[in-house]
Order: sequence, then structure tokens, then C-alpha cells
Amino acid sequence: MTDWSAITQRVEGCLPTGAISGADGLPLDEVPARLVCTPTDVGQLRELVRVAAAAQCPIYPLGGRTLLGLGLPGRGEGIGASTLKLDRVIDYPARDMTITVEAGIRVGKLQEMLAAEGQRLPIDVPRAAEATLGGAIATNVSGPRRYGYGTLRDYVIGVSVVDAQGNETRAGGRVVKNVAGYDLCKLYTGSLGTLGIITQVTLKLRPIPEAAGVVWAKFDAIEQVAVAIDRLAASATRPVAIEVLNAAAAEHVAANTSEPLPCRPWIVAIGFEESTEAVRWQCEHVQSELNGLDVWFQSLEGDRARRVLASLGEFQAAQPGAATFKANFLGSCTVEFLDGAQRQPVDWSVAAHAGSGVAFGHVLPPADPEQVQVSLNRLLSHAAALRGNLVVRRCPAAWKGTTPAWGRPRDDMWLMQAIRRKLDPQHLLNPGRFVTDV
Repeated sequence: MTDWSAITQRVEGCLPTGAISGADGLPLDEVPARLVCTPTDVGQLRELVRVAAAAQCPIYPLGGRTLLGLGLPGRGEGIGASTLKLDRVIDYPARDMTITVEAGIRVGKLQEMLAAEGQRLPIDVPRAAEATLGGAIATNVSGPRRYGYGTLRDYVIGVSVVDAQGNETRAGGRVVKNVAGYDLCKLYTGSLGTLGIITQVTLKLRPIPEAAGVVWAKFDAIEQVAVAIDRLAASATRPVAIEVLNAAAAEHVAANTSEPLPCRPWIVAIGFEESTEAVRWQCEHVQSELNGLDVWFQSLEGDRARRVLASLGEFQAAQPGAATFKANFLGSCTVEFLDGAQRQPVDWSVAAHAGSGVAFGHVLPPADPEQVQVSLNRLLSHAAALRGNLVVRRCPAAWKGTTPAWGRPRDDMWLMQAIRRKLDPQHLLNPGRFVTDV
């Protein structure tokens, strides 16, 4: 039996006054933390982990807490280790277009700092004012602009973590041309804090584009959408995002832009970011490429386009109903997946990254809980038939025994589990929550 009185006493000995609190605000069925500790430097975090490891007490890494519903409920009461006060800028040589920061920095704060130098991290992180950089990396967040810019794995060039024994490990470096050793940066990205608590990150950056444009195209039939996607794949233009939305998703995006945009029955939103002249030409040219499909266009530029792109990026964080999924499939099967999502026993608000083979869906209320679970399992089978998978990103904890929280096991699961056992032999970091613990 865990001696919480002794653990609390040891924790109080390695953290400053006020750095320990109860678990108020945490969904305890997901993250069963008895204490939430907020170290102010990496040394304190290391000592905290050592105390927990000595007591064989689970450790639940916490960032901005925007995706705590992702994964299965934690296994056993433990300590929540928050990185929110690890938010310093370590080094920012703007001319080199790299930055090194502590992982607890809020993504919104990071982007504001970069914008002052005309730079950015071109990844769509929803709820950026709350989300931490380390949390975004641990969950491998991305959005519509992954089509043009890639994902976080493409921008993390250096990382430091505290492992399950309280040791600090570093990988990569502070320069872009660094090829020494194993690329552990990619290993930690998307690992949900089960291989180590991310404490410091070095990123490569991009300049902020001069202009932005969005072509909002309305189609009357999904068959026309399929033809449009084929034409966009061979387009002379270079979109950074191609989003396909059903009516409910389009209405949600439009409502957050203050733009009078049509939303029914199918929308394809095509985003561009380059020089003003290039954006304008591409917005005009892509419309000529789609002519003949009985399509209605609206072209937006400047701040209007940026608002639409931002709203598209925030869609995955919407919470209209009780459940949210993220599906992946062959990029060429986008329309086929969306068509299947329209044929469910409950209604879903769905947006897909065409070309990337990723879709997010939110169930629309009112919906019978049993039917929602039936639908999630059908959608999983549908995604698997399209050589993909489906993860339930958010749902009541009581559903997680019967819904595909992590989808179907992958063929390389044995390797992922072997790495987990090697780096965290006691299974103390986020135990039970990740796919490797299923």
C-alpha cells in the first residue's frame, strides 16, 4: 500500500513552498493524481521523479491539460508532474532560425515571441494560449497546414527529457545540420510522456509568409468533391492546406470567422501562404482548374483568410458532443471515409485533411450513447478497411472499455512495448494510458 504521508513529506523536501497542490480540475478517472507538483526548474523535476521512483509511485506528466482525455484511464494513484513553470527561453539566435525553450512554454506565447522577429512554428496547435510546447510534442498535434509544412517531427531538432529514474537525457542539438546519433527527437514525439518528461526543446523555424489566401468551394455532391481532390493533387498551385468538410463542420468553422460563408452540403477549403502576388495567382488559378464541376467559389485574402485558416486549425478541439475521434487512412481514400461517416446511426461533424489522410469528427447532440459507441466501432472498421486506424480522442471514461481508445493494434506494437520496457522498466510514466500499455 502506498504511504502517501511519507511521499508527501519527501516531495515537500525537494520543492518550494506553493509548488504542491491537490488534483482539483483534473479528470481523475483519466489521470488519478493524488498530488499535482509544479517544479520551477529541471533539477526540482528530477528530484521529484526520483522520489516517485523510489516509492514506485506512478508519475503523470501534465502540460496545458488540453488533451487529458486522450488515452485510457491511468493505472493507480500517483503524482501529477506539471511543466507549466518550465517556460524559459534558453537561446534564440533569430538569424539562424532556431530557438531553444523549456517545454512548459505556452504555444501561443512562443508564437507571439517568434512573430516579433517575423518567424513562426508553422504547426496548427489548437487552444494555443493554453497548450504547452511539450504537451503538443508528446501528443504529436498537427492540423490542416501539415499538408504544406509537415508535422512537429519535422521541426524538433533537439530535445531534453527527464526519464523514469530522474536522469536527464539529451538528443539532437541546437543546429539544423546535426546528424550524430539516433534520432530520439522523433521517438519522444507522440509518446504521451511514457518514455520521459520533455523539459527542453530546440525547434527550427520558418519565416511568416507575406500573404494568405483561402478558396472556399461549395459542392453539391460528394462525387464532385472526389474529382476536385484528384485535380488538386495534380494542380499547378501549391496549397498549404486542403480541407474537406461536411455541412456541420463547415458551419462550425464559419461561425468562428464572422464570414458569411455557405456551408452546405460539402465544402473544400484550399489554403495558400506565400508572397502577395503568388497567393493571388494561385487563388485565381485553382478556381480555373476546378471549373466545370458545378462549384461555387468564394476567395478570401489577408486577415480574412488567416481567420479561416485559424478556425480550420481549431476545429479538432471543438466539443459539441460527448465524443471526438481522429482517423487516418490512405490519402486517396478521403472521400470514401467521409461518405462512410455520413452513413452512421448518429450525426458527426467531420473535417478531413485531404492528401494527408487524416480526419477529425465530433458527435452532434442529441445522440444515444450506445449508438455513439456502435458508430465509433463501425468507423474504426471503415478506417481499417482503408488501410488506416481510428483513435478516440475524447469520450466519457466509462466508455473506454468498449470503444477503440487507441484503435486496432499495430504490427510493430512489440517494438514499441520493448522500448517502453527499456526506458521505463517499472512502468511509472503515465501507466495504463498509452497504446503500449493496452
